[in-house]
Amino acid sequence: MAKIKFLIADVIGKVGGLVFQRGGSGPILRSKGAQIRSKSPGQSMQRSRFASVSRRWGSVLSDAQRAGWRALAATHTITDVFGDPMQLSGYALFCQLNNNLLTAAQSLIDDAPVNLYCQSITEADFGTHDVGEVTFDVEWSEPLEADHHLWIQCQTAVPPGKEYVADELPFSGTKPGAGLTVATVDVPPDQRALIEGLRDWCVIRPFNTVNGVKGVGLVLSGFPAVIP
Repeated sequence: MAKIKFLIADVIGKVGGLVFQRGGSGPILRSKGAQIRSKSPGQSMQRSRFASVSRRWGSVLSDAQRAGWRALAATHTITDVFGDPMQLSGYALFCQLNNNLLTAAQSLIDDAPVNLYCQSITEADFGTHDVGEVTFDVEWSEPLEADHHLWIQCQTAVPPGKEYVADELPFSGTKPGAGLTVATVDVPPDQRALIEGLRDWCVIRPFNTVNGVKGVGLVLSGFPAVIP
C-alpha cells in the first residue's frame, strides 16, 4: 500500500475543518472545534466593560500614568486559586480595579492609587428573613470605614448538600455603608427563587470606592466560611 506524506512544516492557519499550527515539538494538525460563546447578558456586559477598560489603558493613559501602575503592581502580590503567590502586571492591576469600579457604578481611575488598602470584615450573619421575601438583612461586626461600600453577591435556591463556586455568585450590587454594621439586601428579580427547604448563599465584602479594591469576602449560609 502506498504511503503519502504531507509536508506541513511551513503551513499555519485553517483549511476546512483542520487547523495547522506550530507546537514546541514541531507542526501540529488538529480538527477545528466549534467556538462556544456565552449568551448570558451578565457575561456580555462584563466583556464589554473589560474591553472598554482595556482600550483606555492604551488610548487614554499617558506613559507616566502607565509607569505608575507598573510601579504599584511591582509591590503587590496576590494569591491565585491554588494558594500560590502571583504578581500582576500594571495593565492587569489597572483593569482589575477599574472593572470593579465600573461594576459598582463608580468613577474610573487613571492614576495609580496611593495604596491598595481595603477594610476587612471578620464576622457576619444573616438577619431574620422569611421564605419568599425579596429583601433580607445582613449584619457584620466592624462599622464600615469612610469611602467603603458593602459588595454583595447572592444566589438563592441552592439545594441542601450542593456546593457552589464563589466566583459564579451573581453580583447583586453595593450598599453605601460608612459607619454601619447592618444593611438590607435587595435580591435581584432573577435571584428571587427562595423555596422552603433550600439554602441561600450570600457573599459580602467591603469595597473601597477610592481605589477599587475588594476586601476578603464572608460567605453567609448555614455555615459561614471565609474566601479570598
